[in-house]
Amino acid sequence: MEPLRFFRPNAAQARFIESVKKQDSDVCLFPAGNWCGKTAIAIVCLAAVIWPELVEDEIFNCTLFKNWPYPKNARIITTPKEMSLTGSIQKEIKAWFPAGKYLPKPQGKMYPSLFMAKDWIIDTMTYDQSITEFEGGTFGIIIENEPPPEPIYDAMEKRKKFGGKTLIPMTPLADAAWVWDKLVKNDGTNGIYVTYGDTEDNCREHSPNGVIPHDAIEKMAIKCDPDDREARLHGKFMHLAGQIFKTFSRDVHVIKDLDLEQFLPGKHIYQIVDPAIGKPLAVIWAAVDAVGLITIYVEYPHFEFRGAKDSNLTVKDYVDLFRTQEGHYRADERILDRHFGNTRRTLGGLTLRQEFAEHGFDYSDSYSIGDLSSEVETGILKVKDLLRYNKEKPLDNINRPRLQVFESCTNTIHSLERWSRDPKTGKPKEEYKDFADCVRYLAMTEPEVYQDRPWEIKPPKYGVGN
Repeated sequence: MEPLRFFRPNAAQARFIESVKKQDSDVCLFPAGNWCGKTAIAIVCLAAVIWPELVEDEIFNCTLFKNWPYPKNARIITTPKEMSLTGSIQKEIKAWFPAGKYLPKPQGKMYPSLFMAKDWIIDTMTYDQSITEFEGGTFGIIIENEPPPEPIYDAMEKRKKFGGKTLIPMTPLADAAWVWDKLVKNDGTNGIYVTYGDTEDNCREHSPNGVIPHDAIEKMAIKCDPDDREARLHGKFMHLAGQIFKTFSRDVHVIKDLDLEQFLPGKHIYQIVDPAIGKPLAVIWAAVDAVGLITIYVEYPHFEFRGAKDSNLTVKDYVDLFRTQEGHYRADERILDRHFGNTRRTLGGLTLRQEFAEHGFDYSDSYSIGDLSSEVETGILKVKDLLRYNKEKPLDNINRPRLQVFESCTNTIHSLERWSRDPKTGKPKEEYKDFADCVRYLAMTEPEVYQDRPWEIKPPKYGVGN
């Protein structure tokens, strides 16, 4: 049985093969919905370069597949579940590798973990293995099935010493955010190519070579959790689903860091602090110029905030840190989240705001409008107003947003990109909220440059005007 002879790609798989065939493609991503044949096409591509004489579909009729130019070593990496005997990797290898033409070896595992075919060696690994285990070897094909942890991806890219292809078939669920930032946003550059796949691309009634009945797809859509439907049916990155600030764009709202000695003079400086239990303080500094352009130019912490634990700093430690950060450009106004800042940790004790005041840092309360929900939504609308510009016209000194962020403020950027609503309740989620809250508090202060204005003494007016 030689199933490769009968393989015919569906619409999404065909697009993916075309990206692999590109001479300059190095990393080929395939974010796609369930049942789209993601894992299958990655294994088929591997089988096609090992046994080119067995593939008959014209799409494989090219130099890359007929005469593989890279090392004949391959590595397949996936989750432990997908690598198990009942997982997708073992299933697709059995489906597309020609029986009797390869030797599977367990290598001490409960499943085949090494495959030898002709002059090829294919080994397998799982994402739960230590990063040090990924450091050796040279490979011509790397298949990373589902989003790999970033350190594993980085380690494996160094294993293509003599060139090769990395294939990443994946369902873009919430843990794929780094893939979006590092790879998807660079689609078409540095050898990175992204091919999206919709479950409908494999529909028997609506897509060439599709195999899934349309009614089965409709039933899956109904059963699918609304929280991940966009990812599981349409290949869309889940961490962007329900995005609150949909108009935020790195290309428009993020700028390269500028020299602060030249940038800050003449501007009004704001510091915004959002405390929370069990986390470091989330802090931003922003400067506003005479025309009302607001720039967030530095943040704390300087490491990734998401998942970070409390730094165990005292109020004095934070004050010292803030003084060092600000240097001789001290903040003109300081805003502190009123909910947390005015809470007493102990009966009769000082509030956080009062403790900061004891060390010479006086904070104003963040804004207050109605109940908490109204307060948050009002702030969101204000931020959206600052992000707004006319997309139909070119950017210039008039048509531009009023809010921009230095590229080094990655926590703020991630928060503006990823803060989203719960699809079931419509309420903003807690994840990625902290720095977005800082931006809310900033926006609601109506930032402006305060300029001294001379008093104008006007004579009183008497009588009745005509």
